[in-house]
Amino acid sequence: MRICDKIAIIKAKICFGFSPDMTRYLTNSYIMQYPIELLQEDERKETGNIISVKALIEMGPNIPYFDKISKEGRQLDQRIKTPFEKALNALDFISWEYANSKEIALSDAQIA
Repeated sequence: MRICDKIAIIKAKICFGFSPDMTRYLTNSYIMQYPIELLQEDERKETGNIISVKALIEMGPNIPYFDKISKEGRQLDQRIKTPFEKALNALDFISWEYANSKEIALSDAQIA
């Protein structure tokens, strides 16, 4: 279920909008407290705004695994990298770039 419908930063405040499905779930389910901790960003390792490419690809069921494609020996860019980047670019509420764990942007050679 998609939890977030939109997110914005307005006057230094983060505005978070639940998706219609999540809103219906929260308003029609049993009365209970919603743990606000579920919406917190994890800053323990100073990587709260970083997610690995591996983790993103594992969550993308339509993007084939590198191991499978490399065994076939063809179209790595066309079948993995291009759809992955296109999906990230479609998310208008984020900006992204390839970076290492210290948030240093990767060069074109490193990305390739």
